Amino acid sequence: MIWNILDAIKTYLGGGIPAGIGLTNITEIITAIAALGTAASGFVDTLKTLPKGGVSHIGFRTIKARLKPVASAFTAIGELDPWNTLHANWINGVATSQQKAIVKSLVYLGLTPNNAPGLAAALGVDKDGLIGATTSSQTGTPLTAQQTNVLGRFDTMLSALIDAGYEEADQQYRNWSKLYASIIAVVLAVIAAAFLGFNLILAVLIGLVSTPLAPVAKNLTSSLQAAASAMNAVKKPG
Repeated sequence: MIWNILDAIKTYLGGGIPAGIGLTNITEIITAIAALGTAASGFVDTLKTLPKGGVSHIGFRTIKARLKPVASAFTAIGELDPWNTLHANWINGVATSQQKAIVKSLVYLGLTPNNAPGLAAALGVDKDGLIGATTSSQTGTPLTAQQTNVLGRFDTMLSALIDAGYEEADQQYRNWSKLYASIIAVVLAVIAAAFLGFNLILAVLIGLVSTPLAPVAKNLTSSLQAAASAMNAVKKPG
């Protein structure tokens, strides 16, 4: 299907619109190109089955870098290695909000009077206040108003740090996945074009636009059909 449509596009580029091409052909073109992008994205998704997660690793290095200021809390937890937990959640696609909540829980779990000064400096909160709040929490002593305020500020800054790390990592993962999908789509299109005798440059262009087109193809074809209906209604005599 897509190569018959490519032939029609090539004829158009060569000098004119092929006879009989209309809205149906255009929507078929969009659907076929989008199908190529979907197939390429699916192929990238299968790369997650590679050892240690394949493309799923993308972005986790950024998370580790952004969470470095609070890494001392992870060290204090003991035999449990929080990084393994965070890595497993990342490559398995656990909901981002849940991953963020787990990070925060682990930081609070590892917060002690010994590492409180370093964490206070990293997040810009009062050192003595955080030490006092941590000590009171561990001994079961009611927090003072100042300690409560310090913990509130600590929580806000910690949330901002976690959000920045995960959002940046997620953006990197999506961008690299789209790039890999585009490369695969171009390769598939070029191979098919070479076998069927189509224009290779045209095949490359089709491959490049297929991945970004796939998510919006349905809305685009619906919009074109609605626009065509509107134009037909205007053309009808009153």
